[in-house]
Amino acid sequence: MRTLSIEITEKLSGRTVLSILKNELNISGTLIKRMKRCGGIRIFDEPVHVDRRVIEHEILYADIDTGCDASVLLPFPILFEDEDMLVIDKPANLAVHGRMNSPTDENLSDIMASYVGAGHYHPVNRLDRCTSGAMVIAKNGHMHKLLIELLHTEKFKRIYLALICGIPSERVACIELPIARDTGSPIKRMISQNGKYAKTCYEIIKSKADISLVKVQLYTGRTHQIRLHFSAIGYPLLGDFLYGNESDIIMRCALHSHQIQLLHPLTNEILCINADMPDDMKSIIE
Repeated sequence: MRTLSIEITEKLSGRTVLSILKNELNISGTLIKRMKRCGGIRIFDEPVHVDRRVIEHEILYADIDTGCDASVLLPFPILFEDEDMLVIDKPANLAVHGRMNSPTDENLSDIMASYVGAGHYHPVNRLDRCTSGAMVIAKNGHMHKLLIELLHTEKFKRIYLALICGIPSERVACIELPIARDTGSPIKRMISQNGKYAKTCYEIIKSKADISLVKVQLYTGRTHQIRLHFSAIGYPLLGDFLYGNESDIIMRCALHSHQIQLLHPLTNEILCINADMPDDMKSIIE
């Protein structure tokens, strides 16, 4: 069981339990309701109502979720893990969630359910099925809320590696093109002046023949943003059948989540977590 606690100071004394949970522990209203139903809000060892007023020197406990089953072996590396979150190296061609029309297909949600427990899988930076690399998963709803608040800020940076078709004339540049849903497709996106602002910056790391390895930083998080932005400027990702063309040298879109730079919202530790470029991309550029 993952439990948060806070000792009541003179300054906090007299406030309600609900106020402490929301404003001091930053717990969402939805999670507070769930904790109320299962007796997960306690002062010392006694369950309490949220309208109770706290007293100096008391200790308020909030049981926010269950722990993981360490006996389960995951079929991919764990790059970082603590009580509240983990970062995995997601393999390519693995969906983050199951699909209604393919309920038997292997997906990350089903795999993680055996490790973190059913209902406790909370993906943060969701990766496309074809994309490999570092992906953050919260182990409880409270941590998920805190991480989502950091996403798309300077406290949660995402660096990708991609193989693109061609060699851009600018070695370092930013792409700022608005993205909207493609009305002619249930999954595609398109560049549209009526779309949402999107910013992608890149640097060419290496070029070989007519393929470039680029390091990409996302400043917004639109669906298919990297894939669509590079396609829009004339350099689609290698193997991207949706916004470019299929390839006979790689069987997926050549995109890898290489690095997560993150300020841990509970410990305030600065994390820098790397996922090595996978062999299918490495063999092409090397």
